[in-house]
Amino acid sequence: MNAVSKKIVLFISLAIFAILLASIFFISKKNQSVPEEQKIPEETDQPIPLPPPSISSELEKKKQENKYQPYKQEQYSYGLLKNSPNIIGQAKELMNDFSIDKMAVSTPVVDMKLDDGREVLLLSGCEEHNCGGTGIIIAYDKAANKVYLLTEETGSSEEYKILGNPDDEIKNLLIDYYKNG
Repeated sequence: MNAVSKKIVLFISLAIFAILLASIFFISKKNQSVPEEQKIPEETDQPIPLPPPSISSELEKKKQENKYQPYKQEQYSYGLLKNSPNIIGQAKELMNDFSIDKMAVSTPVVDMKLDDGREVLLLSGCEEHNCGGTGIIIAYDKAANKVYLLTEETGSSEEYKILGNPDDEIKNLLIDYYKNG
């Protein structure tokens, strides 16, 4: 066989291979049909109810109204905790095995002003290389010098646990920050 015949045989082989691949592709697409129960239902004339306003919309409103946010986007929770032995000490009283390393992967600190004028710092983080189920959110009430915790480490089937017995406003703030933060 000379070089020209080898090229012709190679070209024909590649053409047959391409035709076979195209055939397989189109046959597989033809056999894929949407089952009846997965088809999109026809539109109805019934109105869709709007979801009720949530705490998250209140949190967003407070964030927009809050002009005093000295730590937001400037300092991360882990960095602030390293220089706050008071917050660490109170967190250890609420959660015996608390350590700063439990918040090594952290988010920027958020400084919130509540309706009653109190300022609350929100610090959140989790263990490095182990965030799933180890998340902690600290709410630090500046005026009362008091720490509250929301932790995912519950030891039970609960999604989270809140420690420190916060009032309803701080409790709702912790829960909303946990779900929407």
